[in-house]
Amino acid sequence: IPGLTLTPFFWPIIIIAAGVLFILRPSGMRDNNWGFNYSNKNQGNWQAYGSSTGTDSNDFLNIHSVFSGVQRSVLSKNFQGGKVSCVFGGAEIDLTQADLNGSVDLKMEAVFGGIKLIVPAHWQVINQIDGIFHGVDDKRRAPAGAYDNISKTLVLKGSAVFGGIEIRSY
Repeated sequence: IPGLTLTPFFWPIIIIAAGVLFILRPSGMRDNNWGFNYSNKNQGNWQAYGSSTGTDSNDFLNIHSVFSGVQRSVLSKNFQGGKVSCVFGGAEIDLTQADLNGSVDLKMEAVFGGIKLIVPAHWQVINQIDGIFHGVDDKRRAPAGAYDNISKTLVLKGSAVFGGIEIRSY
């Protein structure tokens, strides 16, 4: 096209391309431990194109959902944390039958997807989720004095890009 100059678009295109590459790069190319130190992190449950339900008695939770839905009930009595990743998919994680000691980190990533987390009412949940155009909705109702003697804390870390995370207690 005569007279068209691309100079004003050069840096915006570079910045957008770098952001897209940062979000979509393979997880093996980045440090995704976030302070976790567990040996079975690569033995996760991958689910693509469909849905899956089940229970998990492992101490570490590792769920990846791509264009699919995953439902997990965690039965571990020594829950140590883990990672939940949803890309254009969803996950429902039920921790009501799990137990933990002290503070545990759970890394959550939602890209154009959603994660529903169901936790026991007596756990304190600390939200450290970063994101762009995301929502973290804590729908728990803590009774008066519920966190006076805190011994069980779940720290949510990670990111959400055009995704949502819902926290509930029953």
